[in-house]
Amino acid sequence: PRGQRERLRLGLLSAIRDVVGSDPVLIHVYRPDVVSQAVSFWRAVQTRVWRGRPDPVRDARAEYHAGAIAHVVTMLRAQQDGWRNWFAEEGVSPIEVPYPVLWRNLTQVVATVLQALDLDPRLAPAPVLERQADQRSDEWVERYRADAEQLGLPV
Repeated sequence: PRGQRERLRLGLLSAIRDVVGSDPVLIHVYRPDVVSQAVSFWRAVQTRVWRGRPDPVRDARAEYHAGAIAHVVTMLRAQQDGWRNWFAEEGVSPIEVPYPVLWRNLTQVVATVLQALDLDPRLAPAPVLERQADQRSDEWVERYRADAEQLGLPV
């Protein structure tokens, strides 16, 4: 259809405005510590547990691999750069939410978003997020940082 082609030509933000009927409130959730994010991602890929904690047997099978973590770091950095470039190209200033702030202050972050949507911030629910990282993740992060320095891997 012609309208759909025109929306695609005008870009993603234009298409969102067309569908929503107004300027969207954009929220950019990001992890400042990409190495920790990469370690979490690599463990989740191996355990297939994306939230909460995996059972100990499944988690014990997950293995540290500097090359895999380096690949994920590179992928995540490219995604971060892509989003920041898109925001700049579109002239958009999203609500910036660092992940550690989100999981420590979920109710307040949701209240901020609700307020930006002209809704009652008191509707923000109580937190339900649980940090997946544990001592093993922290050890892998430190191990990777040492490997990265020694082997010239991305951080």
